[in-house]
Amino acid sequence: MIQLSDKSRFSSGGNRDCFRHPDYPDRCLKTLRSCRTPEQRRQEKRFPANLRPLSSFDENLVELKVLNYLHAHYAASVRQHLPDCFGLVDTDLGKALETSLIVDSDGLISQTLEQYLWRFGVDTELESAITVFKSNWSTQPPKTRDLIPHNLVVQNQKDRLQLVVIDGFGRMPRILGIDQLLPRNRQFTRRMADFDKRIQQTLHLKSTKAKPPGRLTNLKREL
Repeated sequence: MIQLSDKSRFSSGGNRDCFRHPDYPDRCLKTLRSCRTPEQRRQEKRFPANLRPLSSFDENLVELKVLNYLHAHYAASVRQHLPDCFGLVDTDLGKALETSLIVDSDGLISQTLEQYLWRFGVDTELESAITVFKSNWSTQPPKTRDLIPHNLVVQNQKDRLQLVVIDGFGRMPRILGIDQLLPRNRQFTRRMADFDKRIQQTLHLKSTKAKPPGRLTNLKREL
């Protein structure tokens, strides 16, 4: 069993905490927060959502299935913008989802797109990374949730930047494979327009507020 209770999390979301794997520094362990158990999350829902199986409220189980599905059925051009998934492991904080940890060439944890925008704006390197991401993502756009700047990281690989989606993967299609048969152009165009809008919203906030929102300090770029 992996001991995490004596370790510091490097990031925390609404439902999960993120730790660097104590034995594999290039991997991330995501644990469910004790105050956001699947039972508690289901109790918050109204009918008919509260009739869904308990497993559908476990973000680790949902993400495990979705990442495995995306890696098995989507093109390499898309998969390069996703973390690898290694399954569930036992920790003293409960089951954890083990994924690759996105780090820069210097070993530091890659900063979120929102953090990068706040520090540097849209520079030439980021503009190129966004263009490549959109082009690759368009080949077979996954039905993820909205692409929010704090759900992507900017991986600095010395010679270039690359965007990687680390959260908001959505859910499994009810009919396997149906997501690959539906028309994508209209949804992809709308999703990218919303993505651009969120980038501009971050830049506008940066220009009008001296103090960054709390999310910008949530992810710690530790070794």
